[in-house]
Amino acid sequence: MTQALVQEFVANQRAPLRLWLGPSARGLCDRFLRDHFQRQAEIQAVPSAGEVHGPAVLVLAAEDLHDARREPLLDVARRALPGRPIVLGGSRRKETLLDAINVWHAFRVLPADVPRKAIADAVRAAHEAMSLDLAIELAASQLRDECRRLGCAVEELRATQERLMHAERLATVGRIVGTLLAHAREPLNTLESFKTAHADTPVDDVLAVELQCATEGIDGFATLLKDMLDLTENRPIRAELRPEPLDPLVERAVSLFTHDPLARGRDVVSICRSNATVFADRPRLVHVLLNLLRNAAQATELGDRIEVRTSREGDSGLIEVQDYGHGMTPEVLERIFTPFFTTKGRAGMGLGLRLSRTAIEANNGTLECASEPGQGTCFAIRLSVVQ
Repeated sequence: MTQALVQEFVANQRAPLRLWLGPSARGLCDRFLRDHFQRQAEIQAVPSAGEVHGPAVLVLAAEDLHDARREPLLDVARRALPGRPIVLGGSRRKETLLDAINVWHAFRVLPADVPRKAIADAVRAAHEAMSLDLAIELAASQLRDECRRLGCAVEELRATQERLMHAERLATVGRIVGTLLAHAREPLNTLESFKTAHADTPVDDVLAVELQCATEGIDGFATLLKDMLDLTENRPIRAELRPEPLDPLVERAVSLFTHDPLARGRDVVSICRSNATVFADRPRLVHVLLNLLRNAAQATELGDRIEVRTSREGDSGLIEVQDYGHGMTPEVLERIFTPFFTTKGRAGMGLGLRLSRTAIEANNGTLECASEPGQGTCFAIRLSVVQ
């Protein structure tokens, strides 16, 4: 059954018998082969290498392997694949036999005095082998094409599954954030009421600073929740941009970070020399800086240095958060802004950097990152300067 299917498949490929005869082989068997195969074959002298098109059965004499046309004939033999030469008169000379097998990869090597019918049988067998090779090659090509098609389909299904999982995660986060946002407003309203009620009451500087820190912290947390809710509902962030002196804002964020447990044991230094005023949404920018500082602390060891620098470059105010910790591989660096991608395991959601970039873009700025394993990481924020 299998043999019949293969034969039918080969027949459907319409691989006609094409015979190419070498110069010496033509004198030995040209007329016999034409009489024997009659109209079943296209028989011609070996063409030049530039005219070779498609597979054929080559018939060469031993003399053809060694005369001045050896290299052109070898080129033709390679271009006629998967057909392989039949060599006449080379079976009793060791050097010619080895050359025919090892260099020419002959299909069959026949003695010089072989009966003519044996030459015809060898030609027919070579053609059948070539046709089968062509059929297998075509089937393999079709199989490769089908595998590529299936591979694309699998990738598309995987991407669809990832999008569905992403949507489900966002919906879950949205439900949680909505609840948290409602609760976050309560302490903020309480603090505002407390400040209003005691506006005329003298307080010492320490308490004033602590109240301001608490207010900004809760306000920043509420802003974060709003941005998370916008992300889950695919809404753009609505930032309220105002002129903000860049250096005091950054120094304030660093000061707030010193109250974070992650800041303890790290050498956090601010170098603010931009003297620039930028358009910014203060709560969002402060929260982004706090997030970047927390990430820097988590990527360093106790005693490591973290630098926050500001400078001015043309029409942009630049903020750099530089750590000298573990750094990131190129593979991780490429994915850090992808939602739900995290290297922190259960300690992270994989939304912090995505929200940070979205918040900076809402400030008409950019957030970029450079990192090398073992060398540390630098996040750079660029914001438009007030002219």
